[in-house]
Amino acid sequence: MTDKQCAHPACSCRVDKDSKYCSQYCRDAGDTLEIACNCGHADCGDFAVADTLQEKSASSPLLRST
Repeated sequence: MTDKQCAHPACSCRVDKDSKYCSQYCRDAGDTLEIACNCGHADCGDFAVADTLQEKSASSPLLRST
């Protein structure tokens, strides 16, 4: 793997230097804009969920940790 990122805009996966996408899902999605990537790779999904929860907890008094 390299520091090259998957070409799908919502994906945070790293790809080999000779690859453009990390999965068939991302290849099929192409340049489609999505809120979160559904490629199925654990690291990618974890980042999307963590970022979403962090943003929501900052703006909602019900989700703020005590």
